[in-house]
Amino acid sequence: MRVRKCLYIFSFFVLLILISGLPASAAQVGQLVPKIEKDCYDFTKDLRFGMGGENDPNKSAEILRLQSDLTKEGFPIRQAQFGIFGVDTFLAVIGFQDKYKENILIPAKLSKGNGFVGSFTRNKLNSLYGCPGGAS
Repeated sequence: MRVRKCLYIFSFFVLLILISGLPASAAQVGQLVPKIEKDCYDFTKDLRFGMGGENDPNKSAEILRLQSDLTKEGFPIRQAQFGIFGVDTFLAVIGFQDKYKENILIPAKLSKGNGFVGSFTRNKLNSLYGCPGGAS
């Protein structure tokens, strides 16, 4: 019971953070897409909350690509979180997983998205945004 209460409180604060940082209009969402040089990318590594940023520069490029693709799917990411797998990216991944539950959640025997970019999520991202022949 105590864990459930903590989860509700955490969810409430996450929503407050999101509401305060979301763009006011769809036009502003277009301004919040990370700039990516290549049109395609193949995800090969698991990605999770807390990765990227100055402490994890090797992952930042892959997280930027993930954020770009999630934004194309309609899940906005605040510019301050570009290159960091933070709250916006975590919630966007959950939304993506729920959107493509037939390809991600059902094969993984999950009922809801978990925000972790593992093999099923990577496979769906690669089917949508991967390079032909798998060469990113």
